[in-house]
Amino acid sequence: MRISVNDEMHASLEADIVAHVESMGGYVAKAGYHDVMPDTITKALQVMDDETSMYIRCRKDMVAVFPGSMAILVDAKTRPQPHDNGAKDLLIEARPLAHAIILSRVGVCTVFCCRMTDIDFGFVANDQIGTEIRDVSFPSFRHNQESVLSLEHLLATIYPNAQFGICGGGGSGDPFCVIGRTIIQKSSHWKETIELIKAQV
Repeated sequence: MRISVNDEMHASLEADIVAHVESMGGYVAKAGYHDVMPDTITKALQVMDDETSMYIRCRKDMVAVFPGSMAILVDAKTRPQPHDNGAKDLLIEARPLAHAIILSRVGVCTVFCCRMTDIDFGFVANDQIGTEIRDVSFPSFRHNQESVLSLEHLLATIYPNAQFGICGGGGSGDPFCVIGRTIIQKSSHWKETIELIKAQV
């Protein structure tokens, strides 16, 4: 199977996250559903759209554990080149971020570690990030107006300032949101984000 540029970039970012957490005295374990569940289950989940199946599919990539201190969930996100229109935003799936924001309300910490061609940055999933999301899009090959309205009802409380709509494109078909340059430019490097969280315990 051919490894894409994004696959290579994602693997490199994950390796860098592991190295950094270990340099801080922590441990990292894979936690994504495709890493810890048998193929029969992962293949079945990939074509299921009920919210429980989606929650399982949205499990974060890794768990970072700092013994005697804390644990955090970590998700690695990459974008190897600008979009077709030249925009330098990062697109990430809307549901995984929404789940992380909801979990933050009961104290669960999720760090999104992001890498683009020109910048590495990170952010903690919380309600503040939710308010800064401006666009949530639904690929047309998998969604119609009825499904958009249904999911908009669920997601609008997480992304209260976002515009919801149908778009072209492929990928997984799951709705995605735009992490715009305003969020990116004011965010610290993901290494600093993790260090700051650990220092606050």
